Amino acid sequence: MKITAVIDIGSNSIRLMLAEVNGHEIRSISKRLVMTRMGQNLYGSMILHPDAIQRGAQAVSDFADDARDEGAQEILVFATSAVRSASNRQEFIKLVKKMTGIDVDVISGEQEAELGFIGAVNGNGGVLDIGGGSTEVICGKNGGIEYTKSFDIGTVRAHDIFGDTYRGGETCVIEWAQKPFSAAAQSKPILECEKWTGIGGTVTQMAVLDLKMPRYEPDAVQGHVMGIETVEEMLCTLWSISLEQREALIGMDPRRADIIPFGAAITLAFMRAVSAKCLFVSDRDNMEGYLIKHLK
Repeated sequence: MKITAVIDIGSNSIRLMLAEVNGHEIRSISKRLVMTRMGQNLYGSMILHPDAIQRGAQAVSDFADDARDEGAQEILVFATSAVRSASNRQEFIKLVKKMTGIDVDVISGEQEAELGFIGAVNGNGGVLDIGGGSTEVICGKNGGIEYTKSFDIGTVRAHDIFGDTYRGGETCVIEWAQKPFSAAAQSKPILECEKWTGIGGTVTQMAVLDLKMPRYEPDAVQGHVMGIETVEEMLCTLWSISLEQREALIGMDPRRADIIPFGAAITLAFMRAVSAKCLFVSDRDNMEGYLIKHLK
């Protein structure tokens, strides 16, 4: 048995998972994150901001040090939407290599979707992964993937597009997200998908708010179910109160308070597009998927 670390570089946060690996079996020991906003002002310029590059590289370096201190014998690092979309991504990749000696694996949207599917569901159903810069949708059955697509829809991207005007703005965000989701929903695999599982920071934060948990508890989040009426009510609340009021909600991570209204709107847009009455929530996601894929 050995300990392996997986670092996920997203548009909004960078996350670290430590896992015990025994052959091809894995068990997550811990997860933690730091908000770096790699997607800061990216979606107009398609250039990683110099501050974001520094924040991100430092976060990866700190996590790598932490992982080694905690006994990790292998450290895997992958990056998603913000890094893969940026024309200057090599600046970030080279800085991480210089600071840590580790190569960053920049994965495609389709790979990101596949990893979420592998990590979150047991070979059957659909997965919705709302990130900062993109949203991945994948579904399959009997262990086989039948549909996968990455959409240029995300919480940080939406914040960049629509700004900080919240009151009444949810309708615009829903319309923006629902149009491409509805077009994709005509696919036969999606039409036949009976169960949708949400992964990532948006839906896990929404689950914590729904459960009114003062602190994040993975076991309680895993398998939590949110009906579409719950999502609609939460969206209404999040868009009708101030940033300070959102930050004060039980279970709210203040670092997500500015973008969570956009995440709730994207969630609702997807559920309406695919006629999903409820969304299951999974704490297991593409980090587990990346490690499982790496071990094959």
